[in-house]
Amino acid sequence: MKHTADNSLLNALEELVALSVENQIKLEALEQVWLKTNPMIHELYIGEVETITKEKAAKLNVALTKALKERLKERKKLKPVNVKPSASGHFKIPNSKWID
Repeated sequence: MKHTADNSLLNALEELVALSVENQIKLEALEQVWLKTNPMIHELYIGEVETITKEKAAKLNVALTKALKERLKERKKLKPVNVKPSASGHFKIPNSKWID
């Protein structure tokens, strides 16, 4: 059962990669056509790609920074666990099973 799910996931991933490669090839071909037919459109396209890339990177940076700060706040809220060995030398963490 798990093997079938793994194969299904692998096939979906392969299809996704194939579509991504296909789209990248089409974009590169379109860029070459623009460069040859109208260099001004090509420059506009390149400028727009760079602008969008910078905007997306800035948004991602803000989102990742916010997420990291939230995780750090959550981590600071956690109380340290007092772990003590038992008489047998095993360690018992509160609300857990014995650990050798």
